[in-house]
Amino acid sequence: MKKNIYQYLSLVLFVLLLTVGGVLLYSQRTTLFSRDKNAPDPAVSHIRSFMDTPQETPQIASLDTVEEFKKKDPEFFKNAAVGDKIISYPYMRILYSPKTKKIVNIVTLPTPLPTPSQPIRIMMRYNADELARAKTLKSQLEQASPNLIVLGVEKSSVVYTGDIIYLVNPAKKDDALRFSQMVGGSKIVETPEKGEEPTEADVILAFRDIQ
Repeated sequence: MKKNIYQYLSLVLFVLLLTVGGVLLYSQRTTLFSRDKNAPDPAVSHIRSFMDTPQETPQIASLDTVEEFKKKDPEFFKNAAVGDKIISYPYMRILYSPKTKKIVNIVTLPTPLPTPSQPIRIMMRYNADELARAKTLKSQLEQASPNLIVLGVEKSSVVYTGDIIYLVNPAKKDDALRFSQMVGGSKIVETPEKGEEPTEADVILAFRDIQ
């Protein structure tokens, strides 16, 4: 009789241990899954280490093929390679190479001004081979609002550390903030870099070399 009781208790204890172990294992796996799901993509983390990006969570896709994308947007994908990542924000698109850990291309998509604003004069200045990117954005801005007056696009001898908006006219700070929202949240700096050529513009939109 006692032997049967011991066997019964042993069986109950064994089942209990299996149940507790299963619950703990499931809980651990669920926690790990949640962390992986919410963890930022390494590409996004690396890009944010050297440039400002929108705060929204981007959509990310990897290129399994290149030719089809080059047909759709030859300028943006001209230097693309299989395995590159397309990181898409509402108003910015980045082509990133995990292999070289470099930005291959980037395009900023302007958005309508949040509210009607006074005209703001913009001088675009770029480093290295960023002329095409600057001209593309110039065209987009001119179509977006008559309040965006682009005075010119020119190469700069100043080396920019990021895509930055330099506030030349302090009276236009509020408009500069709205403009920053339009071009993907570029950082606003209230003092132009040393060596920056004088301009009649209210702001300087600087393009760093992304190659």
